[in-house]
Parts: sequence; structure tokens; C-alpha cells
Amino acid sequence: MPNTQCPPDGPGDASVRRARPADAERLGAFLVPTWLDAHHGQVPEEVWRRRRAEWTPEVSSAAWRRTLGEIEATSGHPSSVLLAEDASGRVVGLGMVTVVGDGSAAVDALYVDADRHGTGLGRSLLAAIAAIAAADGAGSVDIRVLAANRPARDFYEHLGGRVAGEAVVDDDGVELAAVHYRWDLDQLAEEVR
Repeated sequence: MPNTQCPPDGPGDASVRRARPADAERLGAFLVPTWLDAHHGQVPEEVWRRRRAEWTPEVSSAAWRRTLGEIEATSGHPSSVLLAEDASGRVVGLGMVTVVGDGSAAVDALYVDADRHGTGLGRSLLAAIAAIAAADGAGSVDIRVLAANRPARDFYEHLGGRVAGEAVVDDDGVELAAVHYRWDLDQLAEEVR
């Protein structure tokens, strides 16, 4: 996948590309505070506090290093990690997609720096995810989002995501309500254009 620029109405200094193992430290440094900011008040306070205390950028970076190493070492690996970076090289967004055997693609993660919300960066990440899904023969794209995450749900619904069901996600032993959204791939590609 070539680098893609964000839409003209978006952050013109940001580009989206596939992440490499060398990006692991920057991904960890980005994801930890972004996740904590995005989900404060959406998960039980005990879960959020435990995550804040135990999940450091170093812990996250180590996990990204393993994941990106596995992806790089495995020909035809079903997962791809994307990062969005600004002109200075600062990570401002990330996405992860896995193409599964049933002809669908699952968005495992989609995070955008809070100061980039509403700029088109999330749309650019979804466009890159749609391109990967299409190249790998998927016909639909799915994402699960915390039911309490109204800003993300509004974003997916604005882009035509339809509710495909409810789910429960496990966060370190705590069950959290989630909503499952789905797009037909052609519809998503049109929405993020």
C-alpha cells in the first residue's frame, strides 16, 4: 500500500502508511495516552486506573514489536498495522485490520489523536483499511466499539456503518458491552473517498 495523503479538508501534513517493527516504540508512546484519553469514563474506573498504572508505553511498545515482527516474518499474514504521522514524524493515528477467512475484514484498532478528531484522519485510516481489505478479497469490514463510546459510534454511523449486533468484550476480566458495526466493502470505499 503506498502512502496516502489525508483528504484536502483534513490535516494536509499527515500521511498513512504500513507500520514496521522500527515503529513499535512510537506506536506504544501514541496508543497508551490516546487510549486512556479516549476511554476515560467509558470503562469502569477500576479498569481505567489499572490500565493507567500497569500499561506503560514500554509495555505497549513491546507488544507492538512482537506483533509487527510476526507480521513482517509471515508471508501472507492476515493482519496489517497502519500508522498516520504528521510532517515531523509524530504518530497521530493508527489502525489495525485483520482479513479473516470468511471474506470479511475486522478492524482491530482505530485511534486518532484527540486534536485531530474531525479533520479527516480517521476517514483516511479507514480508506487505507478498505484498500487492504479489497486487495485481500474481503467483501465486508467489521468493527467492534464500546457501547459507551458515543463519539466513535457517531463517526462509524456517519460513514454508513450499520449495527450488525451487540457483543461483549473482555478487558482484563471485566466484561464490557460493545456494538458491532459492518460495512459492505464497496459502501465503505465510497464513504471514505
